[in-house]
Amino acid sequence: MDRRAWSGPAIALAFLLTVSATAADGEAPAVWTAPPGAPEAPVEPTELVAHGHTRIDPYYWLRDRDDPRVTAYLEAENRYFERAFAPLASLRDELSSQLLGRHAVTQPVTPFRQAGFLIYGRQPEGRDYPVFYRRRLDGGRHEGPEELMLDVNESAANHSYCRVRLEGLDPTGRILAYIVDTVGNGRYTLRFRDLASGRDLPDRIEGVIGGAVFGTLVFPAVVWAADFSTVFYARQLPDDMRLDSIHRHRLGTGQAEDALVYQEEDPSFWSLVTASSSGKLILLYAIGTDVTEVRALEAARPLEEPRLLFSREGGTQSWVEEHDGELIVRTDDGAEGYRVVRMPLDDPDPALRREVRPGRDGVLIDAMQVLKGHVVLLERREARPEVWIVDLADGSSRRVELAEEASQTRLAFRQDWASGTVRLEYSSLTAPRKLLAVDLADGAVRTETELQEVDGYDPRLYRSERFWATARDGARVPVSLVYRADRSDGNPRPLLLYGYGTYGVTIDPAFDAARLSLLDRGFVYAIAHVRGGQALGRSWYEHGRGPEKIHTMQDFVDAGRALVASGWTAPDRLFALGESAGGATVGAALNMAPDLFRGVVAKVPAVDLVTSMSDPSIPLVTGEYGEWGNPAERDAYFALLAYSPYDNVAPREIPALLVFAGLHDRQVSYWEPAKWVAKLRATATGRPLILLRTDMEAGHFGASSAARRLTDEALVQAFLLRLAGLG
Repeated sequence: MDRRAWSGPAIALAFLLTVSATAADGEAPAVWTAPPGAPEAPVEPTELVAHGHTRIDPYYWLRDRDDPRVTAYLEAENRYFERAFAPLASLRDELSSQLLGRHAVTQPVTPFRQAGFLIYGRQPEGRDYPVFYRRRLDGGRHEGPEELMLDVNESAANHSYCRVRLEGLDPTGRILAYIVDTVGNGRYTLRFRDLASGRDLPDRIEGVIGGAVFGTLVFPAVVWAADFSTVFYARQLPDDMRLDSIHRHRLGTGQAEDALVYQEEDPSFWSLVTASSSGKLILLYAIGTDVTEVRALEAARPLEEPRLLFSREGGTQSWVEEHDGELIVRTDDGAEGYRVVRMPLDDPDPALRREVRPGRDGVLIDAMQVLKGHVVLLERREARPEVWIVDLADGSSRRVELAEEASQTRLAFRQDWASGTVRLEYSSLTAPRKLLAVDLADGAVRTETELQEVDGYDPRLYRSERFWATARDGARVPVSLVYRADRSDGNPRPLLLYGYGTYGVTIDPAFDAARLSLLDRGFVYAIAHVRGGQALGRSWYEHGRGPEKIHTMQDFVDAGRALVASGWTAPDRLFALGESAGGATVGAALNMAPDLFRGVVAKVPAVDLVTSMSDPSIPLVTGEYGEWGNPAERDAYFALLAYSPYDNVAPREIPALLVFAGLHDRQVSYWEPAKWVAKLRATATGRPLILLRTDMEAGHFGASSAARRLTDEALVQAFLLRLAGLG
């Protein structure tokens, strides 16, 4: 590869992009002019050969972060980005002030009860990071003075990036475990704070992950044993994000002395650790795309060897809880959408299993929690969440009545085992987040805490609807929409369509205070619940991954076309938004139907799919073969090639494009969006506006500061509003 010095961006031919904007006082519409001198990345063709097929990658060299030209190119794109946005300075400032001034206070952690305390947080006005507190509980009531546990602003001092997550108290309530990342690469350090002194213990455990989510199941970074001084954690490989092993640490010792409890040799599996809700079992999982292997040990005996409960050889997924000496298991053994069974803890004989909740066609049992005497289930039916409570004593079940069926409803991560109450995190497209408390005995629902308060917000002004689009193969794709009811003039509105559709993740219709700035200016916001998620059950996921992954992208295009055909919007008023794996969705849609969209926003988009999935040294790749396919296999290679956004760039007119990347991103490496932008700019016809902004201090999740995140959101909204002629 030619390593001549990169002396700065080449000067491209100047071009002009004219966008109609709303004019004040009858003035002529404003003009948004793209500045001259768009960066041109050097072309260095690299041949990539697989299965007798040759791809020529002109920008493969951008993968080498040690090449000084890479940083220079990314910085040149950032400078160009700022020049392009210069005419939008007043709009950008107005939106930033509005987003920051709305004072949308979101609690930084869902309040939870642990070790006799209520733990909660606040985001101080004018500060970048939250502060966490606790109050002692007495008979379930909040008693005693407020105690400071951790001020993240102090942890963030001298760091341009700082992300902190609470991991909870030890069983005595003396020690707080928390994790911190000051780089943005998703590689956390586990720390322990003595709450009596307010000082951290010497113990530092490097290379833990900031929690992991599989479906709706959340795994913590650390689990306490019952002896008050032993913890278990999953370790991240140094050059990978995969969690390959589980270790045992004793407070007061160094990480080098930690005992290896479990080692996973299969690179397509992750190792994770959690505890049963009862606190009696520590559960060790090996998780593949379609298979789980589960081991357990007693929390009161942390030195014992874990015992195998469910083997991967069974080819099924089992998610385990404990109740009164029995295992309660959510399993897909015999039910595509899962069923729930109970069985003796010491005897895994299938003949001894008793059904708690059967599997049913068209129903997905998405999550399960076991509390004293009850099993709480989150189910999905026709893209709607349903919460059911099953009484373990008599087997009776009761559905929890929620305010809106089209909502985001989650079982809170940490529950109080013996309180007789289950807590749900709830919001909808028009209802800010709140914490609901549900009585397990009678299903009565009350609001326990408003998790999100927005100054001046009047929900009566907004409407949400469910729209069904028909895909090209006849599948019905649900679309959730929200808009301001008094902002319609009878014509098609500008509409921002969001898509994800990967890993079985269901994007629920949840509230977003920042979105109000778009809705108040006339935008409609829509979520296409495309295949690859599980909005319509497990089969909805199965038909949107591997050899059928292209359905995800086709569903997104077909949903957009249906929204245009129904009069919700028009092609010159339809915009697309995708993040991470959703970037693959909108990137492929851009290739399939470039004339459908007025503009596209792609945040840390996974767009170079064939090249990245062909490189097992890239973090996460080996664990995602079940999702995208393994390009080492011929059929999987050509299936990926059919929709990979980068590989399908061709000379064509495309809409305006705004792309974000993170230099320290290890989930979607910066070079994927960078290569994509370079290739689009060199290939597209019609002089489109193509902008790339790389955060040189952050990773996959962008800025850690709440204020900076809102400032970045103002950029996106300014881009959309100007293109829509509303700013």
